[in-house]
Amino acid sequence: DALELPLPRSPRLLRVVRALMDDPAERQSLDALARDAALSRRSLTRLFRQETGLSVGQWRLRRRVVAAIALLAEGRTVTDTALTLGYDSVGAFAQSFRKVTGAAPSAYRRNA
Repeated sequence: DALELPLPRSPRLLRVVRALMDDPAERQSLDALARDAALSRRSLTRLFRQETGLSVGQWRLRRRVVAAIALLAEGRTVTDTALTLGYDSVGAFAQSFRKVTGAAPSAYRRNA
């Protein structure tokens, strides 16, 4: 499922996931996330993929799209949703949304 967010087992990785869950607009670098988890960047990358089947970037993107779907379902505009989730532009948001769901956020909003 394209919107599934598999959770890691490791307490260190769960710390990273919690930060991403708490704030989908979080833009912390991979190095900063690794530091918070007391891991090297390489270890974080390797262990995260091993435990979730996704890269940190893929997981973060899915999390943002899941949050976007919730905001759009509440009736928020595409522009407001993009800005709330920390995207620099509506175009960048739409591209990310389409990459994960296969549909434009505006089409999803109309059908929500």
